[in-house]
Amino acid sequence: MELQTDGAQKYSTSALLRSSAGLGWPTISAELRRHAVSETPVIAPQHTEICLIVIGNTNCVVRRTGAGQCQNTVPRTGAFSLTPIGVGDNQITITAPIPQTLHLYLPAALFNRLSDDFNLPVAPAHSIRYLGGIRDEVIQQLGCSILAECTNVSNGSQ
Repeated sequence: MELQTDGAQKYSTSALLRSSAGLGWPTISAELRRHAVSETPVIAPQHTEICLIVIGNTNCVVRRTGAGQCQNTVPRTGAFSLTPIGVGDNQITITAPIPQTLHLYLPAALFNRLSDDFNLPVAPAHSIRYLGGIRDEVIQQLGCSILAECTNVSNGSQ
């Protein structure tokens, strides 16, 4: 069973460039999107979302509100943001086009499994912080590997 995401509803004005749909990945879903100037509707996310800027735009500002915070970040290539499950006031405003953003969706069940394996606190998916504009080489490399897998399958090569 594939993971169903809120991406189509949340990012309805963006173009879906690639997706992991059809790959049968039960614990992660990936969507590569091109974002136009837009504002997202308020949606309480059902999954933890990681947004990795694959090709950014330094002439843009992304305004995120959620978890009682307001964040303004420049979508630079390689930067990412985290949105935990259930942030009810989550809204995003994009002031200029962003060519490519990889959205990764992780279900609570994945974190529950990690909690069991590593003796983490109860409901670890809810302990993730609402953060934007972060850079981490490991996350960037993982995102590139996931994107490559989606691209290779989409092109029919393996």
